[in-house]
Amino acid sequence: MELLRIIIDAALLSNCRPELLVRDLQSRLSKTIGDEGSLVKDCLLFANVRFNGLADYLERHFPLLNREEILLCCCYCLGLPTDNLRYLLKHENNNSLYNRNGRIRKKLGLTNQRVTIDDFLYELTLQLEKERVEREYFELRKK
Repeated sequence: MELLRIIIDAALLSNCRPELLVRDLQSRLSKTIGDEGSLVKDCLLFANVRFNGLADYLERHFPLLNREEILLCCCYCLGLPTDNLRYLLKHENNNSLYNRNGRIRKKLGLTNQRVTIDDFLYELTLQLEKERVEREYFELRKK
């Protein structure tokens, strides 16, 4: 997966500085991938593979979420720091991710303030993993 190699190389060279990581990623990706739509598709594909169809699940079960919000949820699952997300999504205002999170919470139906988006997504990834294991188990039993 070319995208993963690009991200790892850029992260190693950025020395944990988000602005350097983003600048390097944008440069590498524009040469390699060409357009942002392709980058988003690659990130969603990676999240689907890593988290057992997370992006597809969010799209099917939470149709009010737009593509960038689904991408943001996938990035949270990948553990990307907020500063990196802000730079990658071109949010210059520190409050913009906070406001976006409020809209995502509403679209996910999270009314309990003690349940964070991260908590919800973590539980969802566990559920998707359990469902995958059960499917594989039943497929093996059929044989």
